[in-house]
Amino acid sequence: MELRALLRARVAHALLGLVPAGTGVEVWQDEAVPPWLAATLAPALVVLGVLVAVRALRMGLTCRDGTALVQGLLLSRAVPRVAVTEVTDFPALRWQDATGRRRWTPLSCFGTTGGVLQSVRDHNSEQLGILRRWVCHGSS
Repeated sequence: MELRALLRARVAHALLGLVPAGTGVEVWQDEAVPPWLAATLAPALVVLGVLVAVRALRMGLTCRDGTALVQGLLLSRAVPRVAVTEVTDFPALRWQDATGRRRWTPLSCFGTTGGVLQSVRDHNSEQLGILRRWVCHGSS
C-alpha cells in the first residue's frame, strides 16, 4: 500500500530545496566570502538543496509485509507495524524499537494544521486514516 501526499504538496516541499541551493550559489558568487569557504560551503549547500528537492517529490509511506517505510524529507525509516503504538495528529508514528526505547518518526508530508489548504488537509487526513486502519488491522 502506497500513501502519498498530493503532487502539489510534494512540489511545494521540493521548492524548499531552492533555499539552500540558492544560498550556495550566492556564497559562490559573493567576493566577500573567502575562496576556501566558498569552495567548501557552496557545493554542500547546493547538494543539500538538490537532495531536499528530490526527496520531497518522493515523500510518503509504503506499507508492505508488516513494515511501514517512511520516506521523509531527509531520512527514510522502516518501522515494523507491531512496534507502532500510535499515529499522532502531529502527524507522526510513535513506536518502540526492539530494546523497548520509545521512538517518534514524523510524517511531515501529511500535515493537517497551520496554513495547509483545505483540499490538501482533507487528502492528508484520509491518508492518515488509512494508515491508522493498517496499524490496527494489518491489512495492506
